Amino acid sequence: MKNIILILLMTVVGLNAQVTGLSGWNLFVDPGHSQHENMGVSGYSEAEEALGTALNLRQILLSQTDIDTVWSSRYNNNVLVSLYERTQDANNRGAAWYHSVHSNAGAPEHNNVLLLWGELYDGTPDPPVGGETMANIMINRLSSAMRLPSIGSHGDCSFYSYSGACTSSWPGPYLYVNRNTNMPSELSEQGYHTNPLQNQLDMNPQYKRMLAYSMFWTILDKFGIEHPFPGILAGIITDSETGIRVNGASVTINGQTYITDTYASLFNQYTSDPEAMHNGFYFFEGLPDSSFEVVVNATGYYPDTLAVDHLSADFITFLDLVLIPNTPPVVVASEPVAGDTSFTAWDRLHINFSRAMDTESLETAFSMTPPVDGVFHFTQGDKRLIFDPIDTLAALTYYTVTIAASATDLGGHPLDGNADGIGGDPWSMTFRTALLDTFPPLLVQTYPASGAVNVPGQPVINLIWDEVLLPSSFSAATIKLERIADLQVQNTYLEHRLVNESSIISLYCLDELQGAENYQIHILPGVKDILGNQIEQDIYVNFTTGTTGYSPSLIDGFESSPLSNWWEIQSSGSNLGILTDLTQRGSSADPTVISEGSNSSLWINYGWNTTANAWLIREYLDSNAPPRNVHFTADHLMQVWVFGDGAGNKFRFCVDDNIGNVSGTEVSPWYTIDWIGWQLVTWDMAAEGTGIWIGDGNLDGTLEFDSIQLSYTPGQPAIGRIYLDNLRIADQTLLSVDNQISQQPRHLALLPNYPNPFNPWTSIPFTLPEQAKVQITIYNLKGEQIARPFSGSLPAGRHLTRWNAARIPSGIYLVRMVANARSVTRKLTVLK
Repeated sequence: MKNIILILLMTVVGLNAQVTGLSGWNLFVDPGHSQHENMGVSGYSEAEEALGTALNLRQILLSQTDIDTVWSSRYNNNVLVSLYERTQDANNRGAAWYHSVHSNAGAPEHNNVLLLWGELYDGTPDPPVGGETMANIMINRLSSAMRLPSIGSHGDCSFYSYSGACTSSWPGPYLYVNRNTNMPSELSEQGYHTNPLQNQLDMNPQYKRMLAYSMFWTILDKFGIEHPFPGILAGIITDSETGIRVNGASVTINGQTYITDTYASLFNQYTSDPEAMHNGFYFFEGLPDSSFEVVVNATGYYPDTLAVDHLSADFITFLDLVLIPNTPPVVVASEPVAGDTSFTAWDRLHINFSRAMDTESLETAFSMTPPVDGVFHFTQGDKRLIFDPIDTLAALTYYTVTIAASATDLGGHPLDGNADGIGGDPWSMTFRTALLDTFPPLLVQTYPASGAVNVPGQPVINLIWDEVLLPSSFSAATIKLERIADLQVQNTYLEHRLVNESSIISLYCLDELQGAENYQIHILPGVKDILGNQIEQDIYVNFTTGTTGYSPSLIDGFESSPLSNWWEIQSSGSNLGILTDLTQRGSSADPTVISEGSNSSLWINYGWNTTANAWLIREYLDSNAPPRNVHFTADHLMQVWVFGDGAGNKFRFCVDDNIGNVSGTEVSPWYTIDWIGWQLVTWDMAAEGTGIWIGDGNLDGTLEFDSIQLSYTPGQPAIGRIYLDNLRIADQTLLSVDNQISQQPRHLALLPNYPNPFNPWTSIPFTLPEQAKVQITIYNLKGEQIARPFSGSLPAGRHLTRWNAARIPSGIYLVRMVANARSVTRKLTVLK
């Protein structure tokens, strides 16, 4: 009802003060996109915001000026209107001007205003000219109304010069709406729908009307028409302590009252959390040219009254309001929590308050029973007290922490210990300490797992422990990689880091291992936790290498300015179900894959909205980045090293086969990140095929890399970070094995496999008289492909590959070798 009353008032004021000078002119306004396209971070889309602004501009012009008419490319959020339909509609109507309304996208911490006008490749305005002049006026008006920085008014060819699109053979303009309209045109990008605070402001109907007024005044300035007195007062109301914008605040001026948006009035459409969204925005128009008293009230705050001496004669008058809470401070969280019976005796105590506290009064009010001496620290703007005992607390002992009622906030309000809304009572809680740790560290997970077979020839070995280790208690001499056949210690490098409050030791193989060989990781006694508890017995982890290695070619090693190659995550319109302020990407010098000589890696922080129905992060490789020049076909392997967080969420590759006029964007199957530390993720494009996304499921023609993609697994942690290193394509190679015969073979031959029959492993030897591209494929008797043990280029010589039939039923199968357009087939028998 509030908004309806204000709109009626606006209309009456406009009709009583009509502006002349636009007769004989018309405007086609185009709210960019359709329906709910380009969803914003808080659930409100660019398409909805653009429509609201455009229709407000249309209403203001029609009700307050003598303009001939104003058309819109759409009038609701139900229709789907293409770019072609928009521009053709304007051209068919013979519109005098075309104004396209948009908002921008990018990292959630960014927010600015941009105007783009039609420009040709040589820098001259697109005829008929005029868009540049209008844009140069609007950029100042719009950025002032939004109170955001401007990145200027630009010709679209110049602004998108990195695309290489505007040339003498394709002269521009770059933007479709500028290129395909017959009248002067420009396009506004009014803030970022990926910025949380901006997206929540955009939801407010009067905020969009305020932006429309800035466009209205731009048109008047363009034609040299004097502004009518606007009579507009607007601002944002915030909490003096938290800076959070206040919901449900009432602002009264000149007999009118405006109530800021609330969960019940607006935000419930976009979130199930009543505390998640705030904009604190208020707006009045049609006020007379006078002085006013502004009265502000909000539940939980002291009321305030301010004076406004006069309103701006040609623009918005901004008055931001700050309210002081009238509620006493309370304890909102503590570590340990009340009743905890397993608090670690050497940890610090944390107590969080609802507002900034007077630290002197808090120290005086703090006590523990039995008494404990310690040191106080204050963080989070004096809203968190940290008590650091000088000595370790006693084990299996109950302690009571008390903060007396004499503790006050910075305003002198006494502590509300029982949170009943009335200050002046103490807060206390009791907890018990746990047994002191007397157990040695436990190795809880390894990669490779003990007993693993077919391990690649240069793995990163990860040893995950149940607690933090003492770094001085281990070295390359006490954690060793040994070749069981002769106990030869390999050339290795140890790396220790903390993950999830426990230790992970990564052992890098700096030399390629022997193929088809048994290895063991040998951990000697003496490895200690930080309390000095040590393992007393040798630990062994055994694994067997396979017969294949990799010959890689880098797509991106994330070494030289990696962020310049990859978009901000929020710049992709494909993201779904993300918490944008928790979702970022960056580069790091640690961790990296040391065995591959890497100096930096790419990291991705993810935050998933667990209430969404679908989830996707698309970290897009810029279409003009150098890694796009790495082209390949589907008979290669796609690989990347992933430093997993063990959260059980998902990763996949995405490639673009829109090369050589073959269309499609295809993805790999999903890979579940259930490991901690570095692991090489491999997509055998020929054998595994594709996952399901927007392509046709076929890897056609020549490919290039498109994006790294992540998704959420319901029930798994929703916040975390992974690292990626050395994105590449690769071919399989054969590892050297001790029993290989060095004599040059004279014939191409597929030799009998051994053992045969077998379960589950068999070795498949073959010879090549010359270098060849080789594929070893297993078929059943129906001719259906079962497996591809090897695909890659090999030199002349005697070679060996292995096949694991653990998941294959007993029966007779065919093994076919194809090399240099010749094929050889043999039978083999699985017997279980």
